[in-house]
Amino acid sequence: MLDEYKKQQHICDFFLNSVKSNKISHAYLIEENGNDGFEFVIAITKFLLCVDFEDNKEFICNLIDNNNYPELYIISPDGKEIKKEQMLELKHVFSTKPVFGKYRICIIRESNKFNSSSANSILKFLEEPAENIIIFLLANDQHKVISTIASRCQILTMSPNNQPLDIEKYLIKTFDDENSIDKEETEKLENKIFEIIIDFEMKGSNVLADKEIYNFKEKFDIFLTIALLIYQDVLNCKIGRDLKTFVDKSKEINYICSRQELDDIIKKINIILRFLGYIHFNVNKDLIISNFIISLEEGDEVNA
Repeated sequence: MLDEYKKQQHICDFFLNSVKSNKISHAYLIEENGNDGFEFVIAITKFLLCVDFEDNKEFICNLIDNNNYPELYIISPDGKEIKKEQMLELKHVFSTKPVFGKYRICIIRESNKFNSSSANSILKFLEEPAENIIIFLLANDQHKVISTIASRCQILTMSPNNQPLDIEKYLIKTFDDENSIDKEETEKLENKIFEIIIDFEMKGSNVLADKEIYNFKEKFDIFLTIALLIYQDVLNCKIGRDLKTFVDKSKEINYICSRQELDDIIKKINIILRFLGYIHFNVNKDLIISNFIISLEEGDEVNA
């Protein structure tokens, strides 16, 4: 079911661990990164649903493949956008508890195409999730999705290949500005952020409050993006998988990993994701940085 997706083993393991620990989230944003994310999410859907139908997997998988499984709902853009009426239909369809299996699952393709009305509708759905409903949002680039939607999802990025991520190209692609950063600056930022995070993991509180982090005030989105990539590789290290980005910094990643419990890593990733969402609002940067520092030190989010 998931065996054929060896390049996406980090995500497969994530869902295996989530099922074992009974910690399935209500919403996931899958960054396709040039892959066929829909087929991959269908495979994940089969895995999640067949947990309850161990003796009848083939029948359930056939229903899913033929779009006849009653608890699976798939949404694609209606023309150039996803419309409010589609979200209202989703709300109606999912207004009752699942009767055929444990979960009701919705897959939303091209989730970067919400208009303002449909975005408001899905936000209400995400903010007040019904029990046993899982929503998968697909987008080739997570940063093209409305930030308020993305910030309410767990974001999982599909690997484009087996090569380490090129940080410089990633940042240029993320921030849509080839002049915003160059290779030399990327290396300096990467090394400095590693230094800050390792100091934080070694010494704990008060380290992040040092003035150095405020030097990133004008590029705090880049700081958060690199910090996210660091902790994603720490997560890879913790679950015994290959590093995806900082292969040349395996010593530092292993050190950070050795000081973390799995739940702590996941909490930090979620905090960073939340603040990446806040950064796009017209909010005081000093306030965002201060609340981020408190959140990361206490392991619990302080609203920006």
